[in-house]
Amino acid sequence: MKQLSKIIAFTALVSLTTTVQASNESSLTLTEMTESAIASMNSELNAKLEQTIQREAKKAMTEQLAVARTAIFIASVSNSRTTDKMVIKGE
Repeated sequence: MKQLSKIIAFTALVSLTTTVQASNESSLTLTEMTESAIASMNSELNAKLEQTIQREAKKAMTEQLAVARTAIFIASVSNSRTTDKMVIKGE
């Protein structure tokens, strides 16, 4: 939402002047400036999205590891109890 408001504010600002002199020989049009601003903001959003994806993937992997450890612990306790019963019965 912040990015959208930045784009709107930038477009409003740029709409006051249709062209800006970039050098003595060429100028940037409103369309070019808007496209450049959008591309820049898109890059920022993509970088933030990639960070979020990596963070969420790491959290999911940590949760899966915790579940696996718990399952291994439960299995080892269950196996230990079975072994204890066999020893008591003399099997």
